[in-house]
Amino acid sequence: MVTLEQFRYLPSDATRPPACFDFHYSTPGIVAIVGDNGSGKSTLAQLMAGWYPDYLPGDIDGTGLLLGVPIGRLPLVEQSPTIQLVQQSPYLQLSGCTFSVEEEVAFGPENLGLHEAEILRRIDEALTPDKLPVVTPSPSRHALRRRNAAGSDCQRACHAAQTIRS
Repeated sequence: MVTLEQFRYLPSDATRPPACFDFHYSTPGIVAIVGDNGSGKSTLAQLMAGWYPDYLPGDIDGTGLLLGVPIGRLPLVEQSPTIQLVQQSPYLQLSGCTFSVEEEVAFGPENLGLHEAEILRRIDEALTPDKLPVVTPSPSRHALRRRNAAGSDCQRACHAAQTIRS
């Protein structure tokens, strides 16, 4: 799934030498990447989500493979159906034009032109408790507004919106 061998990313505006990563992960599941502030955790996640070079200008060295495809080989728009990233601030990932978790989850598939029955099926599947990160015992489908929604509701909406696409 993910292979990094002597992998280095040097941003265009770098002020220090790049870190070198050796990482191989082939089993579906959860991986924790830990480190101090500024250590490159978010950048590494963005690289593994396919943001290079479209949104992460710079140079890479070494081997970086995502699902067998070299990092930077495919445009982000071609990788997005199979590789998703839910970042630490879910409020910034909401579309801004929906008012419920269900509407937010449906936003992407509606833009892809899927039939309503398929969208509703995917919403129900994505919002089942076993598909969501364990935050509360059951998924919340109530109002989702940037200013008053709980962070966990926003995280669930972002996570479900990502999983519904695949």
